[in-house]
Amino acid sequence: MSDENIASSSFFAKITHLIYHQPEYGNFKEVLALIAQEAQTTLQVDRVKIYRFATDASGEVVAESLVHDRLPSLLGLHFPDTDLPNKVRQSLVKSTHAVTIDVTARRKTIYTETLHTANSSKVELIYQPADPCHLQYLLTMGVLSSLTVPIFYWNDLWGLLVVHHSEPRRFQQQELTLMQLLSKQISLALNQEALIVQSKQEQKQQNIIEQINQIWWENLGSNHQTWTSILETSVKQLNADGGLAYITPELTGKPSQIHHYGQRPYCSEIDVNNYWLDLIKKILVLPIDQEKQNLSYYPQAYTRKELEANFDCKQLLNYVKPEIHSFLFIILHYHHQWLGCLTLFREEREWEIHWAGREENDSRNQKPRQSFATWCELKRGSPYWTNDELKLAEKIGRHLYILLTQERLDSLIHHGSNYDSLTQLPNNQIFSHQVNLSLVNAVEKGEILGIVMLDLDQFKRINESLGHKVGDYLVQKVGERIRDYLETKKELNPLLARWHGDRFMILLHKLTYTDELIELCKEILQKLQNPFYFQSHIIDLSASLGISLAPYDGDRAETLINNAETAMYQAKARGKNTFQLYNPQLKQQDFNWLALAADLKRAISREELTLQYQPQISFKTKTICGVEALARWYHPKHGWISPAKFIPLAEEIGLIHDLGEWVLKTACEQHRLWEMLGLPSLKMSVNLSGVQFTKPTLLGRIESILTATQMDGKYLTLEITESTLVENLAETVKVLEKLNQQGVKIAIDDFGTGYSSLSVLKNLPVNILKIDRAFITNIAEDESAARLCQSIIFLGKSLNLQIIAEGVETMEQADLLQKLDCDAIQGYLISPPLESEPLSQILMKKWSIERETSENQPAASLALKKPINLSEHQEVMASVRQNSGLIEAYIALKQQLKKQNIRERLVMEVAQKIRQSLNLEEIMETTVTEVRHLLQADRVFLYQFNADWSGTVVVESVSESELSILGDLIDDPCFREQYIKHYRQGRIKAIADVTKEELASCHLELLTRYQVKSNLVLPIVHQEKLWGLLIVHQCRETRQWEPQEVTLLSQLTTQTAIAIHQGELYEQLSQANLKLQKLSSMDGLTQVANRYRFDNYLQEQWNRLLRSEDVLSLILCDVDYFKQYNDTYGHQQGDECLIAIAKAIASVLKRPDDLVARYGGEEFAVVLPNTSLTGTLTIARRIQAAIKALEIPHVNSEHQIVTLSLGVSCIIPQVSLSPQALIQEADQALYLAKAKGRDTISGIG
Repeated sequence: MSDENIASSSFFAKITHLIYHQPEYGNFKEVLALIAQEAQTTLQVDRVKIYRFATDASGEVVAESLVHDRLPSLLGLHFPDTDLPNKVRQSLVKSTHAVTIDVTARRKTIYTETLHTANSSKVELIYQPADPCHLQYLLTMGVLSSLTVPIFYWNDLWGLLVVHHSEPRRFQQQELTLMQLLSKQISLALNQEALIVQSKQEQKQQNIIEQINQIWWENLGSNHQTWTSILETSVKQLNADGGLAYITPELTGKPSQIHHYGQRPYCSEIDVNNYWLDLIKKILVLPIDQEKQNLSYYPQAYTRKELEANFDCKQLLNYVKPEIHSFLFIILHYHHQWLGCLTLFREEREWEIHWAGREENDSRNQKPRQSFATWCELKRGSPYWTNDELKLAEKIGRHLYILLTQERLDSLIHHGSNYDSLTQLPNNQIFSHQVNLSLVNAVEKGEILGIVMLDLDQFKRINESLGHKVGDYLVQKVGERIRDYLETKKELNPLLARWHGDRFMILLHKLTYTDELIELCKEILQKLQNPFYFQSHIIDLSASLGISLAPYDGDRAETLINNAETAMYQAKARGKNTFQLYNPQLKQQDFNWLALAADLKRAISREELTLQYQPQISFKTKTICGVEALARWYHPKHGWISPAKFIPLAEEIGLIHDLGEWVLKTACEQHRLWEMLGLPSLKMSVNLSGVQFTKPTLLGRIESILTATQMDGKYLTLEITESTLVENLAETVKVLEKLNQQGVKIAIDDFGTGYSSLSVLKNLPVNILKIDRAFITNIAEDESAARLCQSIIFLGKSLNLQIIAEGVETMEQADLLQKLDCDAIQGYLISPPLESEPLSQILMKKWSIERETSENQPAASLALKKPINLSEHQEVMASVRQNSGLIEAYIALKQQLKKQNIRERLVMEVAQKIRQSLNLEEIMETTVTEVRHLLQADRVFLYQFNADWSGTVVVESVSESELSILGDLIDDPCFREQYIKHYRQGRIKAIADVTKEELASCHLELLTRYQVKSNLVLPIVHQEKLWGLLIVHQCRETRQWEPQEVTLLSQLTTQTAIAIHQGELYEQLSQANLKLQKLSSMDGLTQVANRYRFDNYLQEQWNRLLRSEDVLSLILCDVDYFKQYNDTYGHQQGDECLIAIAKAIASVLKRPDDLVARYGGEEFAVVLPNTSLTGTLTIARRIQAAIKALEIPHVNSEHQIVTLSLGVSCIIPQVSLSPQALIQEADQALYLAKAKGRDTISGIG
């Protein structure tokens, strides 16, 4: 081995040892100084320095080793960014591996790397004249030869490794390679230093949190002394000069609090607390916006100027002392819930920067500095809050949130209004608070939480048939049974709460397996199987349970509860009396429950709901006497949803009050609009559910709606079911009488389906009786049905009630009802339910109810041989006809705006989804799927360009009836020539009919091949780079693209372009991260795992096998007499020996879970999960044989070849032990093996 090779080998051995023992040194600059010293000694040059760039592109010499009598020291000196212009820095980033300069020869050599093959590269040399300015720069420094190698950290230019010599010197290729490898070693050291700093920082943060804990409990929670001490700790640890704490009011009525410590910011005694609160509330908007964009949140830091520029707070800053220049706002929050804010202040400070010479004011930048003598610059200002300080501030804020939440939760628990009065269980407010608190703790400790939503099956029927008193009793008893059972599960720290109605929530902590939760749900269902008894009733109950898990199904209370609710509805859809884990990939057939439950809550605000009106015809006047308002839901993806599905669900999920109020308000508004148009006043009937009727605020809400809409109460009829009216007779009578006082009429809906008696009915202040359609269906054919219907009409007439028959579909039914003295009829014979627009058109015309022959009439008419008498409205109708065009335009515009509003909301939601994801495939898939559903198009796809402007269909959403073009390569010459320049400018192309558009023949041929009739193309452009196109195809028919659709999709493609760019960057970052992880976990010499990887992997397997109670084995292998081998054959041969041994050991291991690592020096470790002692000894013997088979000569061994001694250990991991126990046993076994004479195996286990 040559002297140069020996020196290089020794050098790298020292550097590797240095980096391996890096944690033992006091600070990282000491490690860098030793690296520089080793490099300077090995190269025998006058100076080696390590130069680090600052964020402003200036730099500092952070480590140096030099011969003092030959060159002056530059350690600790700063250099301006102009010393290394941006152009030079960029060239270093792109391809330069090294630059050497020979000052006397006035030449420089650039070593660049170019791609040679797909998997390799080669270094090329470029010789150039050196820049005269740079030569003078080096001469002033006393340097005649220099070598510069870039140092990278996470693909960014971190700094430079620089070699200086005061005499002419040529650097050999081996020396260049040595410095390039050293640069990579420094990158590894930087990575390890980051881990060390992170570990120390975490320990420091933990100590501070423990200190805050101690303050909190010693001072008995939130009070003035507590907050003063916490502010004192925060101010000192975050290098501030003073602080202010604002704590929000409590739900129990405790007012807000403000506390101070240290330097007060005010320059007068004027009370400016309100100004501070206004500013804090403005600051609080920012983290909420950040969470909406899925961005990380740190406490907000601002200078005085930034506060004034970004927030309207000049009046406040006038009172703030001028020496205070920096502010840090620490929000006490978790997601959208916040409880207060700590504000820390920093005054203006002075500090020194030592520069290497004073830069001359040479505007042309043509002259280098004449001297590098130290120049001290004195700076004033407020230093920036560092990332470490911001992270610590965030941790303090989060922990204070936990403490405050826990205290407030305890306070709520002791506050009576937060317990359910019926079951004495915590209510939904306490439950939500506890979930938020548990989530923070779970994130900190890496635990799993379970959320269970339990809903009783068919409970509404029990309430309707047996009454609310029985229902309340059952809810109470169900709560007791679940609570008694959960008391046996104290290890899961369960919390049971009554959510509302017949629904309960369960929170479970410290879950290990999903099976635990499944078994618990099974047992709860089993507990409910036993019947319940109430007086003479025996009642069987069942329940449906939905389960969500944190953090897998969400990281906030609202999300987890919603997902548990979704799972619960899926359980109901699958037959009830079962449980269901939340699954985001639910199938389409589960839509009946899942979509209604998930989307109904948002349908009102999205304006997806609409009202249709079914006319009622009076036999007496032969005119439309009233209409019944019926709620309808048009889902943007799934079309019309039956009221029979969404109305009962609205009652179950507690939305019926909002839905009913919306229906009533919208119906009253429509009635008022008809009045303003001069149309005849009609009776407006609105259905009222039993849940609504029992709400105490019902009367007040009806009165306020009538007032707001200016509708006279005498035109409003509320339809209430028979069973609801007789539920609580005394209370019902009171409510009905008060409604009558407002002029509101009451109709008994679906009469005949309940069980009321004449004695009950005659005491009810009702006005109308509606005969259920079930009694109308067969009256023309069935004499008994006709008699029954006659009896109902007679009963109603005897009580002076108006009689309306529902569900009339034939003329025979209508004729018979007229003969039976029915007052009015309603049904498809007259008209189906109509939107307000067509019904308005009917009301505005002279609408005769003679039988019409046209099939295009929007409603049928009754043949009662008497036309409608509209003489009293002739003047009004003339005016209406004159303005009918305007009215129709207004109604059409209203519908158009409503549709546009729905689309805008959907586009916003799609944009939110794609911006939240960093997965490129998910971003593209979401885009095409959502756009196709939004437009109801036949095909939507993303087309990505290649370098030559050909392209590929990379993702597609297509209807089942159309052919798929996914993966198609499209290379259209006329497309490139005619359209690319337009798309690069962001232009959109919307073609309503491809056959009528003047398209190039090749383009038309392409569209015809894909069976396209209408085409919409939107470019995906980001930072003037055309990534590709979003293309929409309509294949079954032509389509006129609406301007609003195009505008919305244009906005969406802008968001898509940004999201795709983020996704691509994330993929690149992930790949770089994998390479770095591989590099940091691999031994540089042997290319097997290093000690760092070994320690982590052993801990991972220990944790895994601890849960499954399986065995974990370890083999420690030591090369016998390796020091003598190195002394005899040299270090290079020794390295080659270790490489061969590592390969041989790795070849023995066959399972993917087995790991071989270089444990240190000549020692190797083999981790064998799920392997018994017998199996491990077998593998040890195979390793021993494989090493002998190498037959590596070793004259100092009694075997004359290289051998191994092996120690074997085998343990079943236990909580009371740690992986160190396994290592100690293997180490002891290895010691015994060596004591037996080497080349032996010893086992313990």
